[in-house]
Amino acid sequence: MSEAKIDGMFMENLEEWILEEQKVVTYKYLSRALKVHVNVAKQMLFNFIEEQRKKDTELGIVYLISGNLAPLEDGVSKLKVVLVEDKSVEKELKKFKTVLSRHVYSVQKAAKVTSTGLFATDQVSLKEDVFIANSQSAIKNKAAVPRPNYQVIKKEAVPKKEIKPEVKKEPKVEVKQEPSTIESAFSKTKKKSPEKDTSAKKLCRLARNLLTLLLCLLSRQLSRRLKLKP
Repeated sequence: MSEAKIDGMFMENLEEWILEEQKVVTYKYLSRALKVHVNVAKQMLFNFIEEQRKKDTELGIVYLISGNLAPLEDGVSKLKVVLVEDKSVEKELKKFKTVLSRHVYSVQKAAKVTSTGLFATDQVSLKEDVFIANSQSAIKNKAAVPRPNYQVIKKEAVPKKEIKPEVKKEPKVEVKQEPSTIESAFSKTKKKSPEKDTSAKKLCRLARNLLTLLLCLLSRQLSRRLKLKP
């Protein structure tokens, strides 16, 4: 597909999404939305940027850079993939020894975009159709055939039987309530009458009386004897 054909078919869509609706458009989103190859989507974004630069339109651009970093002290070179803003591309390239890939990742009207915004953009198009995720990928496998869409029939939920805990009924104890009258109120404070003398108390009194009588008799006899003495 030539550049002229690409620009003619899809340039209006990009202007509407990015400039009017102010969407964040990634090459993945563009590939899935227009059903074009991912490399074609990257080229479309690049052509759109060049066209808008001629009109002095300010855009926020994010690039994807991947490659081997300059070796560290241990001599090991690490592979790195990073997303950078347009103004930081040259600074980031200096960290790489070998650049394997460099292309436009996303374009938006705002000057800055967060990683959450980029993720959300790709996630929306993925949720619409899961099976289109890799349909426009550069890697193909004839044996990998996606299954057709189907609706998952949910089984009717069987209502669970409510198991009520057994409550033991305790026997009720009937409490007789006394009538709330003046007499009943006073009856609680009535003093008990003195107890009648029991048989034990009677015996004690009788013994005490006998003892007193004996003492009187003894005292009389002693007084008589004292008088009789010369």
